[in-house]
Amino acid sequence: MSNADSTQKGRKNPKKKQGQAAAVTESNTYARARWSFIQSDLDQAANEWIAAEKAAPVKTPEEQQLEKVKNIIENLKEKLNEF
Repeated sequence: MSNADSTQKGRKNPKKKQGQAAAVTESNTYARARWSFIQSDLDQAANEWIAAEKAAPVKTPEEQQLEKVKNIIENLKEKLNEF
């Protein structure tokens, strides 16, 4: 190994560091934008969840029909007890 080789290894490449710094800054900017998107998406999901919990549950047609049949049976029971 010559003296020229050893001095080359000891030097720092400022262009390489600037490029790395720019890449890190760009990466951080992307990460922050992505994190911001994730946070807003989670906030929206939480708000929708709360709204869905407050809303009355939607009954399927089968459940609605079952409810009607139960009411008819209850009415028949009452009429039979009166009779």
